[in-house]
Amino acid sequence: MVSYTANKLSSQEQYINHMGVDIYVDPSLFSGPIVESIIKGSYESHEASQVNSLIQPGEVILEIGAGCGFISTFAAKNPNCTKVYAVEANPALIPVIQKTHEKNGVDITLYNEILGKEEGYVDFYLHEDFWASGTHSWLGKRSVKVKTTPFQMRLEQIRPTMIVCDIEGGELDLFDGVNLAGVKKILMELHQPTIGRHGMKKLFDNLSAQNFHYDVFHSYYSVVTFSHVDR
Repeated sequence: MVSYTANKLSSQEQYINHMGVDIYVDPSLFSGPIVESIIKGSYESHEASQVNSLIQPGEVILEIGAGCGFISTFAAKNPNCTKVYAVEANPALIPVIQKTHEKNGVDITLYNEILGKEEGYVDFYLHEDFWASGTHSWLGKRSVKVKTTPFQMRLEQIRPTMIVCDIEGGELDLFDGVNLAGVKKILMELHQPTIGRHGMKKLFDNLSAQNFHYDVFHSYYSVVTFSHVDR
């Protein structure tokens, strides 16, 4: 598999099909483990399967942590999905996401930013495996400054019915003081090694206070769905 992966990365521009999505692969950004997970079919496969089972007619999705654009593309190809918005902090991944969206013929609004409480700039730490990058300093030796946008403002602009979130521990404070009116489902990868047990409790408490519950039917290990009790 290692030699096969190396061969797959030998060209400057290529696409690998995964679960019906042609993912643009940039050899300078995609590590061996990431490429292997795409080739093997395991890349974000649990998230994708839950996305499909959760999408209902008229769904408006906000994805936070778009990575290479796979999940946003996968969701947008579902005929019941009305609109998809995607947020990605890593500026180097923006062209990758755009090429993946274009190749698959999907119309997705993409933001290069970090969602938080207020406008400004924060350090975003880059890991060699882009899926492990984040705002915690121990995640990478190199960092870039990334614009922050108020999460509440984006929610009011977009009015999503569903949120998909994978931000390597950034989920800990994301929902502090945020009004989630109109959101019915939140599909999230939780990073307990990063946020700890107290962080897990805080996150569950915050969402419970807005009438979201742990949905056992749409959760798998660290990929968890919080459903509104009245959805």
